[in-house]
Amino acid sequence: MNSRKNPLKTRSRWTRPEIQKLQRLYGSHSNQQVARLLGRSVASIERQAELYRLAKDKVFVKGRLGKGVYQMPRWLPEELKSLRRIYKNLSNLEVARSLGRSVSSVVAQANKLGLYKSAHRLEGMGRENIRGRWHPKSRAGR
Repeated sequence: MNSRKNPLKTRSRWTRPEIQKLQRLYGSHSNQQVARLLGRSVASIERQAELYRLAKDKVFVKGRLGKGVYQMPRWLPEELKSLRRIYKNLSNLEVARSLGRSVSSVVAQANKLGLYKSAHRLEGMGRENIRGRWHPKSRAGR
């Protein structure tokens, strides 16, 4: 008879370092991989994941389903030229709509290029903010 014990059955309590490693690995690895890396059973991994409310990363799930990772479309030279031309005088929302991009994409690219709003546009933004906060009647007209 084999006197060696199965390490998966003898371990019961989770240590803090194990929990931290589980939290780091769980989102981007399969339960089987995490179990193998931690020397635990898949059932134990699943119980701890539920206990700590861990979830799989979206990118990991999409990759497992064969859908691949979504990549943002690259900025074309013409789009960059338009962004440089219109960014300083329009709101970020107007720029995003005119270029067919998200507001966050426009802001990120403008920061990357070192673009700023014009003084005139900043004044207008300040007036819009004040009007929106202090003149409730003007909000209904939007």
